[in-house]
Order: sequence, then structure tokens, then C-alpha cells
Amino acid sequence: MKYLKNTGIFLIMFLILQSCNPNETEEPEPEPIDTTSPPPTVVRIDKGTIESDEITEGSGIEASTKNPDVFWTFNDHGGENKIYAFSSTGKDLGTYTLAGAKDQDWEDIAIGPGPAEGEYYIYIGDFGDNGHKRDVKTIYRVLEPDVRTSQHALDTTLNNVTRHDFWYPSTAKYNAEALMVDPLTNDIFIVTKDNNTKAFKIKDPDDFHKLSEIKPKEVIDAGTLYFQSKANAADISDNGSEILIKDDDYVYYWKRDTSKTVEAILSQSPKLLTYIKEPNGEGICWAPDTSGYYTFSEGKHAHIYFYPRQIIDDQK
Repeated sequence: MKYLKNTGIFLIMFLILQSCNPNETEEPEPEPIDTTSPPPTVVRIDKGTIESDEITEGSGIEASTKNPDVFWTFNDHGGENKIYAFSSTGKDLGTYTLAGAKDQDWEDIAIGPGPAEGEYYIYIGDFGDNGHKRDVKTIYRVLEPDVRTSQHALDTTLNNVTRHDFWYPSTAKYNAEALMVDPLTNDIFIVTKDNNTKAFKIKDPDDFHKLSEIKPKEVIDAGTLYFQSKANAADISDNGSEILIKDDDYVYYWKRDTSKTVEAILSQSPKLLTYIKEPNGEGICWAPDTSGYYTFSEGKHAHIYFYPRQIIDDQK
């Protein structure tokens, strides 16, 4: 009994001491990362503003490979089934309606090879799912039309649109906003925006079908990324050797040995590239010659920014 009494007294004294020195057992708060002030070496070129009044919530950007100085975008969640062409300075080059497609929640756009050899196709990821309620997501594909920067703004329709419907393994419901097409293998990659950032792969991109048909297939789990990020855009360079993924605050970069798969590269640690935070910035793409990369954000008459090649060592 005496032993228990002494033990109780000791415990009370211990708790009193701990309450007097609460910081002795607490982990120090981490230093916040300052994203408001760019490094002094940052170079960002303001190329111009989007001229079209129809682009009010641009959520992705992609540079054309076949049409010099031509870019593509679309309006985010609930927009019309249209894509918009513009120049690097923002000149309105036209509105292109994808016949029969629906914009349930379009999130990113990519350009890559497809069924016709030597042709380029536009891919649109309709896989946004903020509420994690959609069982089946869709990627649309259409042959990229010829566009010239000298043309007046067109209003036309693109036919022969096809779709690929998919679901995630174990019927999981991920929210995703990043899409890229590997020009070396034709594989399609989706990067999720959820906290546990994952990549998924569509191995058979030729398995697209008519819009009137819904034939969902399970995508392949391509692994969890080395870092955790709410990814909102992605791109692979035209030669397949460089990869970009961005979130609200940073741009991540991987140099790829083209003998290795995209998923193998994404499992490695990225480097940080120069980026000045934009309001709702959800678009990134390489310049076709990889001389730098472009970004832009949601909102009417958004600015188009170009960053010449400049890697920032994330370990500094």
C-alpha cells in the first residue's frame, strides 16, 4: 500500500513538471516555405494575354507539334464541349467544337500519337472528381486540325471524336487533373490530385471507340510518386526525354533516360523548376523544342507566361 501511495505521489509530481515545461516533448514547428518571393534568378516572360472572351476558366494548355506557335486549351468543369486555339501571344485562332463529346469535368489536355501513323491527336481528360463520386471517367481523342497563326478566328466542328472510358483499380474514386501521353510508347498517364499522389497508365491507347458506346476498362496502377502533391497539370516533351508536373506552388521536373519507362522515372526524386505562383494556375506545357515551358491560369484574359530553361536545385 505504501508502495502504491509513493508511486502515485511521484506520478503527480511528474505531470506537474511536464505541464510547466510543455515544449520539452513537443516537436518544433517546421519553417514555412516562402512561395511569395521568387528566387532572384527567376526569369519569367509575359508573352501576352488570352484574347478570346470565351476562355473564362482555362484549365490546361498544350503546345501543338504540327502547327508552329499554336496552343490549345478548354474551359474547366461544366464548360461546353469546345477547345480553343491561340498563339503564344494570346491571339484568338478559333473555337473548335468536339462533336458529341460532353464536358462533365475536363481537367487537362495533351497531344500525342494515335492510330494514324505520322498524325497528331488531341487528348482531353474528363476525369475531374472533387466529390469522389464518379465510377467511370473518360478520355476523348480527336485528330488535331491544321491551324495557322495568320488565320482569323474560326468557329468550326471537329468530327470523328472517340472516347476511352476507364475506372481505377479496386473501383477507387480518385480526383485527377493531370494528363500526359508518352510519344515513345503511346501510353497515356493520369496523375491524381489526391494527397497520396499516384500515377495510372492506359497501356492500350488504341482501344478508343465511338462516343455512343461506353466500354470502361481498368487502368494500370503506375505507382505512387516520390513526392506528395496536389498535381494539377503535366506534360512530356515531344522527344519523350523530359517530364513536367505542377501543383499550385511548384513545378517538378524529371530528366528521362528514354530506355526507361515513365513510371520508373516518376518513382525518382524530381528537381524543382522556376515558377512564380499564379492564381488558379492549372496549365503547363513544354515548348516543342524544349527551350522552356509555358504556364497560364484560369480567368478571363489570363496571361501566358514563358520560362526559359532553368533548373532550381530543390536541395539548396
